[in-house]
Amino acid sequence: MRDGELMRALRSPFAAGNIRLRLTPSFGNSPEGTYLQAMLFMDPADLKFVETEDGEHQAVVNLAAMTFDSDGRVADAVDRNYTVRLPAPLYQSPEKLGLLYSVSLPVKRPGVFQMRAAVRDATSGRLASANEFIEVPDLSKGW
Repeated sequence: MRDGELMRALRSPFAAGNIRLRLTPSFGNSPEGTYLQAMLFMDPADLKFVETEDGEHQAVVNLAAMTFDSDGRVADAVDRNYTVRLPAPLYQSPEKLGLLYSVSLPVKRPGVFQMRAAVRDATSGRLASANEFIEVPDLSKGW
Protein backbone atom coordinates (compact mmCIF):
# COMPACT_ATOMS: atom_id res chain seq x y z
CA MET A 1 0.00 0.00 0.00
CA ARG A 2 1.47 3.29 -1.00
CA ASP A 3 -0.70 5.61 1.09
CA GLY A 4 -0.32 5.95 4.85
CA GLU A 5 -3.73 7.53 5.37
CA LEU A 6 -5.59 4.73 3.60
CA MET A 7 -3.45 2.16 5.41
CA ARG A 8 -4.32 3.63 8.81
CA ALA A 9 -8.02 3.55 7.91
CA LEU A 10 -7.70 -0.10 6.84
CA ARG A 11 -5.85 -1.14 9.97
CA SER A 12 -8.39 0.48 12.29
CA PRO A 13 -11.02 -1.96 13.60
CA PHE A 14 -13.61 0.85 13.56
CA ALA A 15 -15.51 2.11 10.52
CA ALA A 16 -15.19 5.88 10.17
CA GLY A 17 -15.19 8.74 7.76
CA ASN A 18 -17.26 11.29 5.97
CA ILE A 19 -18.14 9.42 2.78
CA ARG A 20 -21.16 7.14 3.06
CA LEU A 21 -19.68 3.73 2.34
CA ARG A 22 -21.20 0.25 2.60
CA LEU A 23 -19.25 -2.97 2.25
CA THR A 24 -20.95 -6.25 1.38
CA PRO A 25 -18.60 -9.24 1.17
CA SER A 26 -19.34 -12.59 -0.43
CA PHE A 27 -17.23 -15.55 -1.48
CA GLY A 28 -17.03 -17.34 -4.77
CA ASN A 29 -15.27 -20.27 -6.33
CA SER A 30 -14.04 -20.64 -9.88
CA PRO A 31 -11.61 -22.95 -11.68
CA GLU A 32 -8.89 -20.43 -10.71
CA GLY A 33 -9.70 -20.80 -6.99
CA THR A 34 -11.71 -19.37 -4.14
CA TYR A 35 -12.02 -15.61 -3.71
CA LEU A 36 -13.70 -12.96 -1.63
CA GLN A 37 -15.75 -10.38 -3.48
CA ALA A 38 -16.19 -6.93 -1.92
CA MET A 39 -19.15 -4.93 -3.16
CA LEU A 40 -18.61 -1.29 -2.20
CA PHE A 41 -21.41 1.25 -2.41
CA MET A 42 -20.56 4.97 -2.19
CA ASP A 43 -22.86 7.95 -2.20
CA PRO A 44 -21.65 10.29 -4.99
CA ALA A 45 -23.07 13.27 -3.07
CA ASP A 46 -20.12 12.83 -0.67
CA LEU A 47 -17.52 13.17 -3.44
CA LYS A 48 -16.16 16.39 -4.93
CA PHE A 49 -16.74 16.43 -8.67
CA VAL A 50 -14.82 18.81 -10.92
CA GLU A 51 -16.30 19.93 -14.22
CA THR A 52 -14.19 18.90 -17.21
CA GLU A 53 -13.73 20.79 -20.48
CA ASP A 54 -16.32 18.59 -22.20
CA GLY A 55 -19.01 19.41 -19.58
CA GLU A 56 -18.80 16.14 -17.70
CA HIS A 57 -18.10 15.97 -13.99
CA GLN A 58 -15.20 13.91 -12.70
CA ALA A 59 -14.08 12.60 -9.31
CA VAL A 60 -11.06 10.45 -8.51
CA VAL A 61 -11.45 7.81 -5.80
CA ASN A 62 -8.53 6.00 -4.14
CA LEU A 63 -9.62 2.58 -2.94
CA ALA A 64 -7.78 0.06 -0.79
CA ALA A 65 -9.07 -3.27 0.52
CA MET A 66 -7.57 -5.98 2.72
CA THR A 67 -8.59 -9.32 4.09
CA PHE A 68 -7.37 -10.49 7.49
CA ASP A 69 -7.43 -14.11 8.60
CA SER A 70 -8.65 -15.30 12.01
CA ASP A 71 -5.16 -14.70 13.47
CA GLY A 72 -5.19 -11.06 12.33
CA ARG A 73 -2.64 -11.58 9.57
CA VAL A 74 -3.11 -9.89 6.19
CA ALA A 75 -4.34 -12.53 3.73
CA ASP A 76 -4.38 -10.25 0.68
CA ALA A 77 -4.64 -6.60 -0.31
CA VAL A 78 -5.53 -4.42 -3.28
CA ASP A 79 -4.93 -0.72 -3.96
CA ARG A 80 -6.55 1.05 -6.93
CA ASN A 81 -7.58 4.44 -8.25
CA TYR A 82 -10.87 4.98 -10.05
CA THR A 83 -11.98 7.95 -12.11
CA VAL A 84 -15.73 8.53 -12.01
CA ARG A 85 -17.13 10.53 -14.93
CA LEU A 86 -20.76 11.66 -14.95
CA PRO A 87 -22.40 13.33 -17.96
CA ALA A 88 -23.99 16.69 -17.10
CA PRO A 89 -27.63 15.42 -17.11
CA LEU A 90 -26.82 12.63 -14.65
CA TYR A 91 -24.70 14.89 -12.44
CA GLN A 92 -27.47 17.52 -12.24
CA SER A 93 -30.13 14.95 -11.40
CA PRO A 94 -31.25 15.40 -7.78
CA GLU A 95 -31.57 11.66 -7.32
CA LYS A 96 -28.03 10.72 -8.37
CA LEU A 97 -27.41 7.02 -8.48
CA GLY A 98 -24.97 5.46 -6.08
CA LEU A 99 -21.56 4.22 -7.14
CA LEU A 100 -20.98 0.50 -6.91
CA TYR A 101 -17.53 -1.06 -7.14
CA SER A 102 -16.50 -4.67 -6.99
CA VAL A 103 -13.08 -5.87 -5.84
CA SER A 104 -11.93 -9.51 -5.71
CA LEU A 105 -9.27 -10.87 -3.38
CA PRO A 106 -8.04 -14.49 -3.58
CA VAL A 107 -8.41 -16.82 -0.59
CA LYS A 108 -5.99 -19.71 -0.16
CA ARG A 109 -7.85 -21.62 2.56
CA PRO A 110 -11.25 -21.79 4.27
CA GLY A 111 -11.93 -19.93 7.50
CA VAL A 112 -13.26 -16.71 8.97
CA PHE A 113 -11.95 -13.50 7.45
CA GLN A 114 -12.40 -9.84 8.12
CA MET A 115 -12.66 -7.74 5.01
CA ARG A 116 -11.81 -4.07 5.32
CA ALA A 117 -12.04 -1.33 2.73
CA ALA A 118 -11.13 2.35 2.71
CA VAL A 119 -11.84 5.01 0.12
CA ARG A 120 -10.65 8.58 -0.27
CA ASP A 121 -11.84 11.35 -2.52
CA ALA A 122 -8.57 12.49 -4.11
CA THR A 123 -9.86 16.05 -4.60
CA SER A 124 -11.40 16.83 -1.21
CA GLY A 125 -9.38 14.37 0.90
CA ARG A 126 -12.56 12.95 2.48
CA LEU A 127 -12.01 9.44 3.75
CA ALA A 128 -14.19 6.51 4.80
CA SER A 129 -13.70 2.93 5.87
CA ALA A 130 -15.91 -0.10 6.41
CA ASN A 131 -15.40 -3.67 7.54
CA GLU A 132 -17.31 -6.94 7.69
CA PHE A 133 -16.65 -10.54 8.68
CA ILE A 134 -17.25 -13.45 6.35
CA GLU A 135 -16.75 -17.19 6.61
CA VAL A 136 -15.37 -19.15 3.67
CA PRO A 137 -16.47 -22.80 3.96
CA ASP A 138 -14.26 -25.76 3.17
CA LEU A 139 -15.63 -26.61 -0.27
CA SER A 140 -13.64 -29.85 -0.43
CA LYS A 141 -16.15 -31.29 2.09
CA GLY A 142 -19.15 -30.36 -0.06
CA TRP A 143 -22.07 -28.22 0.94
